[in-house]
Amino acid sequence: MLAQLLKQNFACNEDASFILTTLFELAGSVPAFKLTYLDVGKACNALIDNLKNLPTPPTIKAEATSTAANARPQPINKLAALIRSPDAETRELDGELFVTNHDQTRVLHLNQGASMIWLLLEEPATEEDAVTIIQTVFPDTNPAEIKADTERVFAQFRKTGLVIASDAI
Repeated sequence: MLAQLLKQNFACNEDASFILTTLFELAGSVPAFKLTYLDVGKACNALIDNLKNLPTPPTIKAEATSTAANARPQPINKLAALIRSPDAETRELDGELFVTNHDQTRVLHLNQGASMIWLLLEEPATEEDAVTIIQTVFPDTNPAEIKADTERVFAQFRKTGLVIASDAI
């Protein structure tokens, strides 16, 4: 449920770090139920009985962080070795990665390929490095497709400020 909510990017003008923290704390403090039933009335009664015994959820104390309203990522040379921006916040949920962008106005859902590159960028790497590694991991995939997909991911990471040149740190 949380993953579906985050993928909808429902609050594009709010602090993404605050949204991530609040939703993850909420999801971690509220029980989840999966009902399998033949009789809707019995299912409702079972749910009501269980809800009566639940403790009061804790108050969430997340605070919005301040961000520069007009902050824009600086252009990065396409050949530069990149690393994750220290301002980007990453959360994992059921094997999927969610990341805040440079000004924390969006929660970005990373697909499998983007997640692989994001994990790779824990250490400095160039696009060429990433292409080589991914081609090694997926030798049966068309190299041109891997190169094009990797270029798109790096371009998106640069555009949203998720990465910085490694020599900038």
